[in-house]
Amino acid sequence: MLNRQASILIVEDDADIRTMMHRRLELEGYAVQSLEYARDVMPKLARAPHDLVVLDLNLPDGDGMELCQDIRNASDIPIIVVTARGTADDTVRGLERGADDYLAKPFEPREFLARIRTVLRRTRPQPARLRSLPRTIGFDDWQLDVERRAVMSPAGRLVMLSAVEFRLLLVFLQHAGQDMKREILLDLMGEPGALDRAVDLQVSRLRNKLKTSQPGHSFIQTVRHVGYRFDAKVDTR
Repeated sequence: MLNRQASILIVEDDADIRTMMHRRLELEGYAVQSLEYARDVMPKLARAPHDLVVLDLNLPDGDGMELCQDIRNASDIPIIVVTARGTADDTVRGLERGADDYLAKPFEPREFLARIRTVLRRTRPQPARLRSLPRTIGFDDWQLDVERRAVMSPAGRLVMLSAVEFRLLLVFLQHAGQDMKREILLDLMGEPGALDRAVDLQVSRLRNKLKTSQPGHSFIQTVRHVGYRFDAKVDTR
């Protein structure tokens, strides 16, 4: 089962909440470690790989939003932000800093576990599904290495993609030249019900990674009042 192999790091300063989350996740079969302070997170992640981070924003020795950004800059590990800040603005800020999901306190343990399962399901590799795809997919002079989840630029620059960026690029490549509504993109990426803003943020990140040498050129075109279109010649041989 998926959760029997997943390793989760909890970063939460409230001892009662931290203990509750730790115990519930262990009962579900996850490998769990817990931290109280922001200063311990990056060294812990550098020493041992994890499949997901559950991150509280109100930590005693640092800003959780900044820590979320630091984690995202260092890796593509999924992050679920758990916090008493529950406004729409806070949610968008968390997504902009790289969070994959946002859970406001107080929350039901069942909802917490459901969010964990959902994020892991959509971000962890799915070998059977990947085996059905070609090993490489070309678009113009670029190459997507499906197994490595990376793109190679015409100049030979290797660019690693996060799990969400990889799924978004796959959707674009499979529907190249088509105008794609944001809600359709979310459905095809396996994230129905997510905020439209979440798509815009991922598109922006993917655009930055697919920058070409042509000034003003972008593979991903914004289609006004619709969504986006991927303009490239795609070769799946």
